[in-house]
Amino acid sequence: MKRYFYDPSVSAPLPFLKDSGIPIYLYGMGNGAEKAQTYLARHGLAPAGVFASDGYVRGQSFSGFPVRSLSAVAQKEPDGFAAVVAFGCSGEDARRLFSRVRESGGIVFLPDLPLFGEEGTDDTFLKEKEGEISSARSLFRDPDSLRLFDALLRYKRTQTPEDLFRAVLPPDRLFSLFDPASVRKAVDGGAYRGDTAAEMIARFPALSEILCFEPDPASFRRLELFSDPRVRLRCYRAGLYSGNGELPFSGGGNRGAHFGQTEKGAARVLALDSLPEAAGCDYLKLDVEGCEKEALLGVKNRIRRDRPVLSLSVYHRADDLFSLPLLLSGLCADYRLFLSRADVSPAWDITLTAIPNEKLKGAPAHG
Repeated sequence: MKRYFYDPSVSAPLPFLKDSGIPIYLYGMGNGAEKAQTYLARHGLAPAGVFASDGYVRGQSFSGFPVRSLSAVAQKEPDGFAAVVAFGCSGEDARRLFSRVRESGGIVFLPDLPLFGEEGTDDTFLKEKEGEISSARSLFRDPDSLRLFDALLRYKRTQTPEDLFRAVLPPDRLFSLFDPASVRKAVDGGAYRGDTAAEMIARFPALSEILCFEPDPASFRRLELFSDPRVRLRCYRAGLYSGNGELPFSGGGNRGAHFGQTEKGAARVLALDSLPEAAGCDYLKLDVEGCEKEALLGVKNRIRRDRPVLSLSVYHRADDLFSLPLLLSGLCADYRLFLSRADVSPAWDITLTAIPNEKLKGAPAHG
């Protein structure tokens, strides 16, 4: 009986999948599986089938394959198989599900497939970006952020769940590095249905006004229903970008709504620098589904004038983890940068927090 073993210290994941001849199965369906299948095809690999977790198999098919149960795949592949994960969930659920795959003879691979853009992280991509990665790493002087940065890079190379699970650093510690009572006015870029506005209200006791930006019509309707007597909310049905205008937009009322090439419609975009009412912003959050770079360029003057604390998502595109810190450093060189990441699978919910030197408190000593 043949058994397959993967040692990330000996081989990168894609060469292993190619050279070993191990049967590859997509674990999951939907957009994630489509992206994983495209990623595999780009490297000359094809899945042997598709399976789903217990309770999700109801006679479906995906990409021409019947969706099997885990036990059916284990029975079909007694020598073992590779499970390429193609869905998102909490870290706790992922550990439980992946353990069952291993118990059934599977080797779990968790490819780093960004939500937007065609690139997937592999050795070639990381080698091409070595200079940018090194430059971005040098911007983090906080030991915990450095450890997280390195852990994420290791995961991107090995694509193993074990390395991803080591790359977790809860964001709560970052709110102790500046005075929450100093935040009186905030901007919520990617406000969704008001969930992050509610978090801001809970965290910042002196907060009196939030400018909320949400381009998706269904989410915006829910956002308008959100209110709190302690805070004035200004709601804009628009996305934040480098300039004012309209862009192709794919909505749907969920967190996957985004700007890009689509025939589904269009939505308004605004540069925050163009809005007088944004003056005096103390806290700026940008979680704008792959448009973080453009949104930053559209608020660079406000950042230099008002010097807000920044919270920026850095996981939507393949190079966000290093290209966005480099861009931000160019806009405000005397900000200190910190990383955090929630315990989720895959490598989502990575946040870059940037704090002006004069607003730092209780930060580790820096050289």
